[in-house]
Parts: sequence; structure tokens; C-alpha cells
Amino acid sequence: MSEAAGPVQAATVIVRGEGTVEANPEIVVFAVNVQARARDRREAMANLSRRNEEFLALVNTFGAAIEKTETSVVSVFPELRRGRDEKVRWYRGAVRVRLTVADLAVAGELAARISYLELCGLDGPSWQLRPGSPVYREARIKAARAAVTRATEYAEAVGGTLTGLLELADTGLSGVHRVAVPASRTLNFGAGESDEGRTVIDLEPETLVVEATVEARFSMTQPRLLEA
Repeated sequence: MSEAAGPVQAATVIVRGEGTVEANPEIVVFAVNVQARARDRREAMANLSRRNEEFLALVNTFGAAIEKTETSVVSVFPELRRGRDEKVRWYRGAVRVRLTVADLAVAGELAARISYLELCGLDGPSWQLRPGSPVYREARIKAARAAVTRATEYAEAVGGTLTGLLELADTGLSGVHRVAVPASRTLNFGAGESDEGRTVIDLEPETLVVEATVEARFSMTQPRLLEA
């Protein structure tokens, strides 16, 4: 007489879910470097202060379009002559400012006007999403739903059905990627002349891609294909 078979244990299926969302940028960031140089330390400081005030005055003309103006670095240092003696050739100064622009429509005008300021360098644009952007949530939801869909398909493929969720792990956002565009369209696209005869840089925002992934483990019935 054979022994009675024990209860059939539930099977498990482990999957990875991925979600991808393409979105337009919500803000654009520029890094601005205001510089000064003079033979005398005080003159260098005075020039740096004056140019920084001119730059900030320009920024203020854009009003609420500029969301943040953050000074990250202020430096003043001597530049020595070549040789063994410690004779100062110049005094150099610099102020590093980070601009967060909320109105993307003014980004090109802002970049052009800053570029006309004396000894003022500009790096950018950096197209970004806000830290709490709903785009990130959308990507995470897509990833979770993709995991359920994939697990369901695997279970059905072998004649089983899902019975419950055992574990759902957020493996994080893989970062924001930018859709590649020709180099001619990144900064100088559509350059023209303004009413004042100055060059206007017509910037075209990049499309941003947000990717999210999850790992999920589900319980499922034993596949009918394995039933005796």
C-alpha cells in the first residue's frame, strides 16, 4: 500500500518589471562664472563686485522666470610671475552662480544676454525634471504593472495562475537620460538677430527619458502541465 501524497506546494515566479517614460523638461539650469582680474587686490575685488552686481541686476529683469539664483563659489587669489621669487602678476577673482530657470521660453534670451556681459562665462543648458516630478511616479507605476503583466504571462504559459504577491522590491530609478539629437540642435539651433542687433540663441529643450525597475515575486498554482 503506497503512502498518500503530501499537499502540493504553491509554485513561485520571480520577474523584473521595467517602466520608461519620455517627458519634456520642467526646468533648465545654467552655471555662470563671473570673473575679474587686476594688478591690485582691491581693484580686482571692486571689479568682481561690480560685475557680479551687473549680472544679478540682469537676472532680476527676468522676474519670476528665474526660480533660483544660488552663489556656490567666491574666490580671490594671486597669480604669481614665473620664476623663483614670489612676485604677484595679477589678482584674479571669480563668482560661480547656478541659475534655475522655470520658464523655458526665456532660456535662449537669458543665455544670449549673459554672454554679452564683460568677463562672464556661461555653461549650459542642463534640461532637468524637478525632484518631485510626477514623471518619476509614472515610471514607477509602469514598472510595477509591467511586473504583474510579465508574471501573469509566465504563469499562463505553463498552465498556472497567480495567487498572490510575495515580495515587491524597488530597485530604483536608473536615472534621467536624454534623447540624442544632432550637435547643431543643442545650443546654437535657430540663432538669429534680436531687435538690438544682438545674437539670440533659440534653444530647443531635450526630451528626457526616465527609467524605473522593480523585482517582484508571486505565488502561483502548480502548472497543469505538471499534473499527473
